[in-house]
Amino acid sequence: MKNLLIKEWKKDTTRLDILQEVAKVWYFQEEYDSAFYYYEKFVNAREKFGLDIYPQEDVKISIVYRKKGLEAQAAKFFNDYTEYCKKDQSIYKSASMAVKYAYEGENGEAIEQLKIFATQDNYQYWILLFMELDPLIKPLKSHPEFDGIIQKIKDRFWEKHNILEKLLENKGLL
Repeated sequence: MKNLLIKEWKKDTTRLDILQEVAKVWYFQEEYDSAFYYYEKFVNAREKFGLDIYPQEDVKISIVYRKKGLEAQAAKFFNDYTEYCKKDQSIYKSASMAVKYAYEGENGEAIEQLKIFATQDNYQYWILLFMELDPLIKPLKSHPEFDGIIQKIKDRFWEKHNILEKLLENKGLL
């Protein structure tokens, strides 16, 4: 997947959507030097063109910059992420807050936010794929409630998916 993304990005290096995805893949693999290479390009382009895009990625960028010893920049990205969380009105707010608290080492608060997220509906499949892979979430895995909460999130997604699938089948759309 990573190589396909890089190949696509090289076709058009102005594609910041692909660029941040490439960086994110490296981040999830905890290859922070490579993640930094792509995130730095993304950050520079975002700043150069005054773009307010992908603010939800700022926490990942913060981690990567912190791993590179760039504490001041890392703090700025985390502060930006915190502001994003405060303003977020989406169903993902509690998931974002969980990540924020995990970053701060507030694992109990992070678990509480995951519990809130587990009550949401209509979230996208990517949340199931990536939530447990996020290096920031790793410390939460040792919490006694973590597995049950994650299972509730998965079960809720598939329950809603199955209902939608039957509805679409009944309407002849599948």
